[in-house]
Amino acid sequence: MTSDSAPNGAASEMDQARFLEDALINLSHELRTPLAAIKGYATSLMRHDSRLTGDERHAMLSEINRACDRLDEVIEQTTLTARVLQGQVTLQRQETDLVALTRQALLALDEAGATNYLLTLSGDAALLILADPRLLTHALLHLLDNARTYSPAGGEIHIAMRATSGSVGPMAEWSVTDHGIGIAPEHLPQIFTPFYRVENHLARSTNGLGLGLAFAQRVIALHGGELRVASEPGEGSRFWFALPLAGE
Repeated sequence: MTSDSAPNGAASEMDQARFLEDALINLSHELRTPLAAIKGYATSLMRHDSRLTGDERHAMLSEINRACDRLDEVIEQTTLTARVLQGQVTLQRQETDLVALTRQALLALDEAGATNYLLTLSGDAALLILADPRLLTHALLHLLDNARTYSPAGGEIHIAMRATSGSVGPMAEWSVTDHGIGIAPEHLPQIFTPFYRVENHLARSTNGLGLGLAFAQRVIALHGGELRVASEPGEGSRFWFALPLAGE
């Protein structure tokens, strides 16, 4: 049977401490990887500058620049996530097309090299909502990257977007479904807890702070929606939410 939950439970203090320890270890790794590249290329430039061609020097400087961009990205994402989780952000709402925002998020994943999956989209051509495009794009990126990370290479990820009716009026419903490893029922109550990572072989082999789903849940809640999940171990997961349509 499929497990369906909109979890809000808090982890025990011991678990929270373990989650934080794991997050700090992962953050250290995220920072050290680009730092190692910067140090390595800078050392080569200092030691062998006179023997390097212009093209070789330019290539090394390009790699240093790319590593600096990655460092900046990690720091920005960590800072933004901390502010959202602590309730220190104010939404900058504007009329936004949820479909176009989703395509932008997918393009960002493709530019990051995340292309080892089969993507399908369905639904309406445009869905206008009042949203903070920057924050909502980050939330969508976390949800899409989560589906990609826990899907097998070449696995199908389906995104559906459609107008629907809710208790407060017309809504824009968004969902992402993968056919990956799924989530065991015992993990669902804490899946949106900051620093929580499901313990399995794939989670242990991937980087991340365990903050992406918590961030997405908070951002969607700020927009007046609720992030939900349905999952079956070995079958995959579906995350979805609905937000009010603009002008409704």
